[in-house]
Amino acid sequence: MKNRLIHLSAFLVAIALLGCSNSHNPDRALAEKRAELGQTEILGGTSFFKEESDTFVADHPLEAVASGANYSIQIELAPQGTFELVSHAQKGLKNGFSLIFSRTADSANLNVIAKVGSEVADWSAAFAATNPAHPLSFSIDIHNDEEGAAHVMIWNGDVLLLDSAETTTTPSPGLGQGQLWGVRINSSTVTTISRSEPRHED
Repeated sequence: MKNRLIHLSAFLVAIALLGCSNSHNPDRALAEKRAELGQTEILGGTSFFKEESDTFVADHPLEAVASGANYSIQIELAPQGTFELVSHAQKGLKNGFSLIFSRTADSANLNVIAKVGSEVADWSAAFAATNPAHPLSFSIDIHNDEEGAAHVMIWNGDVLLLDSAETTTTPSPGLGQGQLWGVRINSSTVTTISRSEPRHED
């Protein structure tokens, strides 16, 4: 009888551990641990972990892989500068949905590229009237909870510049695979960056 009770107790413990492992999210656990250790710095008013000299991961992950978020950014690009917003990514900002804003030295055009893995969408045409030599301010919705590809909307103030669901826009390149978000910056200044609930409800 005693042996049966021991075996039953071991079985129940194993089941409990299995349940915990199934619900464990390594991205969120890592972020929470690093936040406890105080390994953060402020960039544009938001707390980030500095992964590398140009890579910053927000210390508050997204609620779920299949979720939406709005990002408000104010940035300045130097000639040859780039600013990359990465949403719904995994550790190291890998396997996420990237929006890359860049400026070449000999051009007055703002380049805007969306990227997921090897899939790329060039959305620069929607920003033809935007001068990258001036400070840039955008409100960006990334809905990563849609079938096949994220739905992206970008505003400048109240003006909708891009809606990836429109037939005239190059299709969105795919979906992010994680709950982390952050930025990569090169020769650019981040004045403001914040995350909130999506501006547009699908």
